[in-house]
Amino acid sequence: MKYARLLLKHIPQETTRFFVEYYTGRFVPRKQLKEPETSKAAPAATGSGGLAQYTAFLPQIPYRSTPVALPIQAANPPVAVGVSTSPSAMESQTNGPEVPKYIHPQPRTAFSSFVENPREFIEFLESLLEVESELKQVDKIDIYTTLFEMYLRRAKGAVEVAEREEWEAKAKKIIQSKEDLIDTSNILLLSHLSNFSDGTVLVREKQGLRFDIFRSCTSAGDTEGALEALRKYGHEEPQLYTAALAYFTSSAKVLNEVGEKELKNVLKKIDELGLMKPLQVVQTLSVNAVATVGMVKKYLGETIQKERKEIEAVSCHKHYKVLK
Repeated sequence: MKYARLLLKHIPQETTRFFVEYYTGRFVPRKQLKEPETSKAAPAATGSGGLAQYTAFLPQIPYRSTPVALPIQAANPPVAVGVSTSPSAMESQTNGPEVPKYIHPQPRTAFSSFVENPREFIEFLESLLEVESELKQVDKIDIYTTLFEMYLRRAKGAVEVAEREEWEAKAKKIIQSKEDLIDTSNILLLSHLSNFSDGTVLVREKQGLRFDIFRSCTSAGDTEGALEALRKYGHEEPQLYTAALAYFTSSAKVLNEVGEKELKNVLKKIDELGLMKPLQVVQTLSVNAVATVGMVKKYLGETIQKERKEIEAVSCHKHYKVLK
């Protein structure tokens, strides 16, 4: 860990592979084999004088007038360093027991080492998920939440639209398929900081916070997003229509973006579902003096005509019962 950043700077791929092996419990250390002890005999000296001195130590052979030097045998060569790639290979080299398994540390302890290597960091995180079944729940949450952040960073820094969409698609996939393995509060914060509205919407959809989705759109002045949320969730959250009426008439700009047709649809839904009384609708329309007299007059005319028909229907029914 002391030299991790330095190693990642100079040999990023090799260091990343090492981190992956180590943090997934698959690392097998290199084994330095001991060199056998060599003979303590004095080395042969070069030159004729050295050879003469060496032969002086050798025993005399009978019936020979001069000493004979025995051939010098080369020392045993040192055993080369062995690199094992598996416990069985290690055992064959050392004739010892297999390398014991170890408890690998939490992945988050390596996160800070990759601060200057975002590409390798993503590779490291994705590789950890290949052994997801062996990870603890808290580690999975750390990895998925951090991976979500890294995807958004890459999307934000992308030059091409296709590249940005690719990274955003990966981020959305985490929210959609790993709902129980993400910290939703952090996901919402990261989405907000990265202006990733799709992330905010997806999380709130998962949590059933449809009204919050609409409210976040209106707070951001995203009229198109508010309309989309209203069409998508209005049948499940009827109160969205009353909130939409207030937002659509909040300013002339918003009303112009919405259009009279959409306003009329909202008024129709409010009337059909009985969400507001006609007087409340008129009061809402007149708060900011945005709705035209024509809009109010048209709404009142239709409402009065509808109520008149209902009164007439009731009167006819009562009259029929009396005659009967």
